[in-house]
Amino acid sequence: MIAALAPLIAFGSMLFYVEIIHWELFPTSLLNVAGAYANPCRANRKQIEMAKTQWAADENKTVGDMPTDTDLFGADRYFRVKPSCPGGGTYTVGRVGEPTRCSLKQHVDQP
Repeated sequence: MIAALAPLIAFGSMLFYVEIIHWELFPTSLLNVAGAYANPCRANRKQIEMAKTQWAADENKTVGDMPTDTDLFGADRYFRVKPSCPGGGTYTVGRVGEPTRCSLKQHVDQP
């Protein structure tokens, strides 16, 4: 009985293997790709917020002051490189006291 099922098991595992290998060929229009990256994007923005807060404390800055990218990102700064949105959006760091924003509307935090 098991010997009779062996071809089916082998075919099923091969099909599963092919599906995994070719997952990137799956039509992305059927997936909510931008929305799927909302949580990692939120985590990146939170890390940028913490770096911005630390920069303000280290440099005696106040609410409303705006750090440049070179203030936060670089070899001897808070991040070596500026984090990027995994969904392809771009981050706007903003002023101290303002949230860091992503350009993708699916990644806007709801109040």
